[in-house]
Amino acid sequence: MTVGIDDGKFLLKDNWPDANPMTTYPADLTTKYAAGEELPCPIGTKVRIYQPTNNGFATFMLLQYEKGTAEAAGIKSICCPDTTECAAAGAQYIVTNDGGESNHACGMVAVALCTLADGDRAWFWVGGVCPVDTVPGLDGIIASDGSITQGTVMTTVDSASVCKLGVIAMNDAAAMFIPCGAAFAADTTS
Repeated sequence: MTVGIDDGKFLLKDNWPDANPMTTYPADLTTKYAAGEELPCPIGTKVRIYQPTNNGFATFMLLQYEKGTAEAAGIKSICCPDTTECAAAGAQYIVTNDGGESNHACGMVAVALCTLADGDRAWFWVGGVCPVDTVPGLDGIIASDGSITQGTVMTTVDSASVCKLGVIAMNDAAAMFIPCGAAFAADTTS
């Protein structure tokens, strides 16, 4: 059983830097590009597309996935900037779903739109409403750690070695964080 939030019950906050905005977008945002394969645009490029089902815009961004020690990212995997890789590369455009190797305090979250292998570059959902019209595979439950209540702001947390949506207590001085979204409903078991 999956613990999480229904796709229409939360909103992601786009905390990613604005780089290379596009006015048009690829026909299939679930396309992935292996290392060395030519990209349709630079890493960090963003597009916004209106989603009639969830009544709002969704923002997508072209990022690079690094596996870390967690399993490879599947569709709906929550990813965050990879702490080690980003520091080495000097950019925030390398992400991982490995909870122990990702930066949870930055408020940047990316949801995988397809299954990814180490080094793949692909589009991720990074802000706005859940884009079920553009990527039907996102329909359903997005994984959380079971701590989300209605009306709370969310962040990413390390949950059993993978990233999930969760809540960090604001009264914990060591747990300063930038929210990555807001929940309109409590998480549930499905």
